[in-house]
Amino acid sequence: MRIAGKPDAAELAAAVRLERKSGMSSEEVSSAVRRARLLALHPHPNLAQIREPVVDTAEVLLIGDFVDGESLGSLWLAAAQSPAKPSLDVWVRVMLDVLAGLQALHGVRDTPEAAVGLFHGELTPRNVIVGIDGITRLIHQCRIGAVGLMVPGASPYLAPELLLRDPVVDPRSDLYSAGALLWEAIAGRPLFEQDKTSDVIRKVLSGPPPTPPVAAESPWASALLPVVAQALSITPSGRFADAAEMRARIESAAAGHVAPHVEVSRWVCELAGARVQERRSRHGGAPIVLPHYSAPPKPLAPIPVEPAIQPPPAPPVPPPPFGFDALPSPAAHDPPPRLASTDPLQAAAPPSTRKARSALWVASAIAAVVLALGAVAMWVLRAGSSRAAESALTAAAGASAATSQPAAETSAAQAKPGARADSLPRDVLDTPAAGASAVAAPIPSNAMDGHEAPEPAATSEPPESAPAAVERRTPTTPRPSTPATKPQQRRSGSVPYDPLGI
Repeated sequence: MRIAGKPDAAELAAAVRLERKSGMSSEEVSSAVRRARLLALHPHPNLAQIREPVVDTAEVLLIGDFVDGESLGSLWLAAAQSPAKPSLDVWVRVMLDVLAGLQALHGVRDTPEAAVGLFHGELTPRNVIVGIDGITRLIHQCRIGAVGLMVPGASPYLAPELLLRDPVVDPRSDLYSAGALLWEAIAGRPLFEQDKTSDVIRKVLSGPPPTPPVAAESPWASALLPVVAQALSITPSGRFADAAEMRARIESAAAGHVAPHVEVSRWVCELAGARVQERRSRHGGAPIVLPHYSAPPKPLAPIPVEPAIQPPPAPPVPPPPFGFDALPSPAAHDPPPRLASTDPLQAAAPPSTRKARSALWVASAIAAVVLALGAVAMWVLRAGSSRAAESALTAAAGASAATSQPAAETSAAQAKPGARADSLPRDVLDTPAAGASAVAAPIPSNAMDGHEAPEPAATSEPPESAPAAVERRTPTTPRPSTPATKPQQRRSGSVPYDPLGI
């Protein structure tokens, strides 16, 4: 259906026609219109949006959004004919979206207190549309209650209570249809090949459904078999309580094997992209651009590994000679075998011990370097101290020589014959020679002629001819005492005279 608008931007809408002449009563028509209006107030991503019902005397039109996609049945048929087939992960994602749509449909409420109790009633591959965006949506969700409006080929997917036209039907009938879709997704073929309603009823009532075969490339799908068996229970009480519980069980069983919506979109565009564009152009809609996806990378071929060369088998050990068992056992005479060495240094050290040994060697090397540097520093300090001591001794020797030179000159002057007291320096006059008396005695002129001078007589009073004693004065500043020279010692008589100066 084309909605009026700009010719280059025409918008398409989907319309479901319910004809009154098909046997629908006024109550069924009113019920369908009421459900359509409720769904228009409760949009959901996994339900085709219904805009408004249009009621006429001859028919009822349920107008909704046009979904650019392909039905699940057409996708399964195209995948069977395509060389590249989608994996089971893609169909598991589709089933999870279907159950999410059923959960939203079953939870529609007219009042906040209780749900209306809506259910689809015709959940078949034709009423499941997988869009080019990868999202799956349910269509024709308002035709429930009209048994005569079942689409062709719906019998293999309907619950037994719907096939038997049981007046008491609840939303758990949609879970049976979801189980039939999951069975076909795993096995790659429908649960029942017959389309006739009587044949399907006979198959259903004959016993539990067969177990779907699991493909070799999807061994993890064995965890989904209990979910399928419970959903295909003949009685509603044996099925899941609601769509949310069944969806949680599938997610748990197929953990890590659910394709993202991008992967689903890629497969829809590859399998049915051309038909989607042709359908839109046929109905006069604006052209669309399909999402472009690069081809998935090819799996790497396994690298051939050559088998390891096995060593030749050891030659068989010849049997012992006859009577060998009767010989004495060598264990009774041979010394006991030596035990393996238990020395920890010889045993293989663990990695931690090897690391500790390496750290010990490094620490020892550092300590040796530090000790060597300390020894060099001590030698440098001692060499400096020796040079300083030598400099100090040299300076002291120079000062002593400078001090003793005037005293030697003074002593030499005193030793000369006929030296007068007034010709001596003032400091010599003030300091008497060691061992000399306070009164100076005159020295005869012939004392140096080679004869010994006569000793003067010991008198208590000085002779009259003796010169007056030189007055002794104490210097104002202390002077360093100098040792008596050899002439002074000879003059005092404490040391014998040595003409050679030795």
